[in-house]
Amino acid sequence: MPKTETTLTSRFEEEPVPPMTGDESWPILGDLVDGMDAEWVTQHLVGMHPHWNCLEKTKIAYHTVEIQPNRMKICVGSLMVSSNDSESAYGYLYRPPLEFHAWIGVDDKFIVDFALPGVIEKGIITRDEIGPFLSGREPAILAGKPPEWLMYKAYATLKASDIEIAKMDGIFISRITPEFIAGLYKQ
Repeated sequence: MPKTETTLTSRFEEEPVPPMTGDESWPILGDLVDGMDAEWVTQHLVGMHPHWNCLEKTKIAYHTVEIQPNRMKICVGSLMVSSNDSESAYGYLYRPPLEFHAWIGVDDKFIVDFALPGVIEKGIITRDEIGPFLSGREPAILAGKPPEWLMYKAYATLKASDIEIAKMDGIFISRITPEFIAGLYKQ
């Protein structure tokens, strides 16, 4: 069995990052979204932080991509991205309300994730004493079946109406409606 080591301390060395301009462009993994769809969604992400705001990006993509709405659901849960050498990984656990990831699930087997480029970028600039958490990966939008190096696990699904987005002092803030949270506790 391979030896597993857990990093207890790390540094996230992020210089102040300008908000998204809508001109960003990344490769697309999969064929559920084409270049024109990706450009259209990205133009609607203006002002968001490139490394955060997964819930907001997902809701906007949900309303923007050319996929039949009855095929899509908004998923929240965990995401882990492995380095190309499988020696390290970066991602989010599911510990609400602080750590989670959001994406669009399509037909229960495909994923559309416009926040993935920011997660990969954060993994590249997060380091420990050995080096960056992610190496050999380039930011990309996922629009299909996840490759083995992307591990998604959904813990809940939402309707777009369960997510409320506001912009305060130039910062996007979202919340999941109290009605949805109450429904989770009834389960």
